[in-house]
Amino acid sequence: MLLNIDKPTKQAIFHPLGAECAHVPDPLGTEHELIGRMGRDGGWFEAATLADARATTSREAPVLEAQSCHYCGG
Repeated sequence: MLLNIDKPTKQAIFHPLGAECAHVPDPLGTEHELIGRMGRDGGWFEAATLADARATTSREAPVLEAQSCHYCGG
């Protein structure tokens, strides 16, 4: 699954890998939301399980709680 930690919206959202979702950019990552690490506005991370996604959220943005994407059902 993919985890997006978004600092401006104060959200941590996970998406299933391979899901077609309007909220997952193609190509993945942006200048300010990096892949595999935090940037100015957040970051994108791969997680094998929901528990891994929650652990990454706790480590990278402890004030946020990871939740499923409302569009693709992450």
